[in-house]
Amino acid sequence: TQTAVGDLFQQITADVKVTEDDVRLAYEQRRGELVTPEQRRVRNIVVTSRSEADKVLAQARSGADFTALVQQYSVDGSTRDVGGDLGLVTADVLEQEYAATAFAVGAGEYFGPVQTRNGWNVGQAAEVVAPTPLSFEQAQERVRQELWVERSSGTWRPWVEEQIRRADVEYAAGYRPADPDAAPQVPAAGPAAALAAGPSPEEGAPAVAAGPSGGTNESGDRSTALWLAVQGVLAVALLALGHWGYRTAHRLPAATLPSDQRARTERTYWRWAVACQIVAGVFAAVTVAMAATGVS
Repeated sequence: TQTAVGDLFQQITADVKVTEDDVRLAYEQRRGELVTPEQRRVRNIVVTSRSEADKVLAQARSGADFTALVQQYSVDGSTRDVGGDLGLVTADVLEQEYAATAFAVGAGEYFGPVQTRNGWNVGQAAEVVAPTPLSFEQAQERVRQELWVERSSGTWRPWVEEQIRRADVEYAAGYRPADPDAAPQVPAAGPAAALAAGPSPEEGAPAVAAGPSGGTNESGDRSTALWLAVQGVLAVALLALGHWGYRTAHRLPAATLPSDQRARTERTYWRWAVACQIVAGVFAAVTVAMAATGVS
């Protein structure tokens, strides 16, 4: 279905063109948006408790050498030997709460404590690199793609909506969207909202609406379904293998093997049976948990 819709999309938007003059004009109109993101050189100390983080932050703000504090307190082995230096980073590569704190202070200032998955963090914004405008050469492909997305969407969406109106669709209770003649919506992603109703040249087909809440991107649902199917098949296969091994260990004819070799073979079968049962149980537990939480 995705391939077919992608082919249809290419047919409907085949006449969409973006010229070099279009790109240059759009670049001049969007210069204020075409900048590199702010970067910061962050130094960080990770400890295991809030109280310890408070102590480290107090020492840093009182003038203690930050590198010495890293060596003394940080449990992060990957950065301890480089003074806690995370390098120049943008906010989008950091955990959200940590990024909000690290990018709120001035150059040279300390921040924290902030709890992340790795523990309690105390940091310093050692260097701040302000956003800088992109040259035309740096921005032209991004601008070209944005224009293509906008124009293709402007062609695709009205065509889809016309097909929906002609189809005279009747919705089951609870599934009727606010505007039944509108094209399906997908979550926004980037300046052009990832087309919102059609693929980029590299991506193939647009998202398909599904469910009572209106449009949604089905890729996550398909990934979840595929993963659950794989988990389920593996669980069943391992259970069957374990059962076969267990039965085989007890059905070997007495005359088939010498007693000592028979005993070793039975132990091997039994161990594999138990191992398969344990692994199958883990797969089954993960499958149930993912089905219950909807994690993809």
